[in-house]
Amino acid sequence: MAKKRVTLFWLHDEERDAVLPLLSSIVGKPTQSFAVGDIDENDIAKAEAAGAIVQEQQPPPVRRVAPSPRQSISAFGFAMAAAPVPAPDEGVPAELDYYALDLSVPLIEDVRNALQTAGATIMEALPEGGYKIRAHAGAIAAIRSVPGVEAVTWIAPSSAAPKVAVLAAAPAGAEQQPVKMVAWDARLHDPTDVSTIVTWLGQQHLTIAGSGVRKVRFYAPPNAPVLDDLARRTEVETIEQYVPPKLFADVARQLLGADAATAVGPAPGVALDGSGQIVAIADTGIDQTHPDFTGRIKLAIARGRANDASDPEGHGTHVAGCALGDGTASGGKVKGMAPKATLVFQSLLDDAGGLGGLPVDLNQLFQESYDAGARIQNASWGNSGSSVYAINSEEVDEFVYNHPDMLIVVAAGNDGSAAAPQRSAAGFVDWYSIASPASCKNAITVGASRSSRTDGALSASTWAQSFPSAFPNDPIASQNISGDPNALAGFSSRGPCDDRRIKPDVVAPGTDIAAARSSLAPVSNFWGPYTPDPAHYAYDGGTSMASPLVAGAAALVRQYYTDVAKHQPSAALLKATLVNSTAWLTGADATAAPGGTPSYHQGHGRVDVSRAVPNASRPNFMLFFDDNYAAGAGLAKTGDAARFQVTVPAGIDELRICLAYTDLPARGLQNSLGLIVQLGGDVKKYTGNQNLPDAPPPPDRDNNLQSVRIPTPGAGVYYIQVMANNLLKGPQAFALVVTGDSLTNFAPY
Repeated sequence: MAKKRVTLFWLHDEERDAVLPLLSSIVGKPTQSFAVGDIDENDIAKAEAAGAIVQEQQPPPVRRVAPSPRQSISAFGFAMAAAPVPAPDEGVPAELDYYALDLSVPLIEDVRNALQTAGATIMEALPEGGYKIRAHAGAIAAIRSVPGVEAVTWIAPSSAAPKVAVLAAAPAGAEQQPVKMVAWDARLHDPTDVSTIVTWLGQQHLTIAGSGVRKVRFYAPPNAPVLDDLARRTEVETIEQYVPPKLFADVARQLLGADAATAVGPAPGVALDGSGQIVAIADTGIDQTHPDFTGRIKLAIARGRANDASDPEGHGTHVAGCALGDGTASGGKVKGMAPKATLVFQSLLDDAGGLGGLPVDLNQLFQESYDAGARIQNASWGNSGSSVYAINSEEVDEFVYNHPDMLIVVAAGNDGSAAAPQRSAAGFVDWYSIASPASCKNAITVGASRSSRTDGALSASTWAQSFPSAFPNDPIASQNISGDPNALAGFSSRGPCDDRRIKPDVVAPGTDIAAARSSLAPVSNFWGPYTPDPAHYAYDGGTSMASPLVAGAAALVRQYYTDVAKHQPSAALLKATLVNSTAWLTGADATAAPGGTPSYHQGHGRVDVSRAVPNASRPNFMLFFDDNYAAGAGLAKTGDAARFQVTVPAGIDELRICLAYTDLPARGLQNSLGLIVQLGGDVKKYTGNQNLPDAPPPPDRDNNLQSVRIPTPGAGVYYIQVMANNLLKGPQAFALVVTGDSLTNFAPY
């Protein structure tokens, strides 16, 4: 009888006791939530019948001598790989170098301890499976002998790296042309090596723009030999060309459920309007004279122009209006999502019209607003990309990991296109166009749906009329840009990310959005004038508009937690609450191939604040949550689990459960948690994101945002387990949200 290496997951001790005897051998010790071992093929069905989730061990990836961790195909088409220095031969590792480690088991404590004893320093998890380790050459044999180790492969120079040519000299007598200098970002394996690389670059007489946690930005010609020299240094993981980010340029409140949720507050004396919440927006500039912001701008920081935070471009003022404009100039007709929230604005516009106010390291930008008291930050800009996890994506993840109570909201990008699709059907928007830093893990990434507007700006225009090169074919070509709120904006960037993660996370209206207009910005900078009051408002569109609508919605949710629940929420809790609220869009483009829930097109759906937190529009709506992110809180080691239960009455429309957590910064999940839900007395189990498109068998190993939705659930006690499938570094905190009508008795068990 053939045997298979499997992981058996369970929810109850009696399930554990029933399935463990089916394993003919067990690797290490059984954990609280699973065991790894070998099983006869015929016994897999028995394990499933006993209630176990069976996950077959996948073979390790086929690694080249130069696997992907040392090679970066950037969003801008430049590939560069690092190689060891000093080494007399590029085919020989340095004495202390980096390796890809493949295991046949999760990183359980027995294996972790044995690897460390053998001399492996585990650096990060690799998205295709395995780990990046650092080790001395003399320790490799001992590491390979650790039980559970499948392979140890040196991370060597990549044969796919571009050949660097020496710049040709100008012909005799020709006019000497200045050498074009390009900005580059070198990302290092270890933050402690930043000073070493800064010193080395200085010795090469290169200008250094600045440095970050494990990044150095410098200037060099595009094909200078020094790029190859730098890439060969052991300290360097990737080199990316830096391209400056660009902008992702009344009805919306209704579509997002804000009007229903805020008509009457969730508790006596509390109105959900953003009161007491500080939202930061980093964008072009802000019109501080606009009536819709009077008395609510805490700070306007001029980062791009000396002592000038004004907005001649208009993008930043419109974005701020979407998030928190109070509608004063329109008599309350054109309002943002959180009309009483306070604004911290960081003006990025420089004298050349770019976003020169962005720092070398985004951590510095977010720290500035965090120190000003903001706990929600909007970023409606980024680099056009192909769903690549770039250096600035990692910087977003770094900041949230180190400041777990700061929610960053990022526009997905406007690179959606149905021209010459590679994966989608003709007339449908193609995949893999998420921008960076929207490809990060720890922010909430927002795509754009269509608004319901049928008049004004581009609402009556078709996609082919307004964007002919991007949408040349039906069905999308002949559809109106606005009017169908169940459809997506054609330009909205689609996922997934290059490590299989779902993006965008959510969507919000992003076509023909009316919001505040800067008095310095010409109407030609917008989609069109807002005819009832063109001096104060304009229509615009893009994920730039969708993102601040969600940032404003987050302010309403955060206000509920701080003022009603008396809890200071983590970013993960806000993220889980917003995702748990979403409405699934049914338009053909929103549900296009490859389908799945969540999907590459709309993520988890469109935010609906009326289903996020208790409010008068849903009098029986109940919200329970668990959110402990204090230092040392969370699941300590691989296999640990936290268990909860909740009582569900008969006759409710849906039970919703969402898990979110803030992961370590690096490409792909570093700490993998899973979600399992089961009705007591029923063997059937629901797993987080169990209907993902093109996904390996559950539990989900790719996403730090997972949901379970059970329509018309049976009455009874539901058991919920959050488990540590694999932890690179513990403890791992998490946020869990449970919602539904008339729920009771939520508690750990």
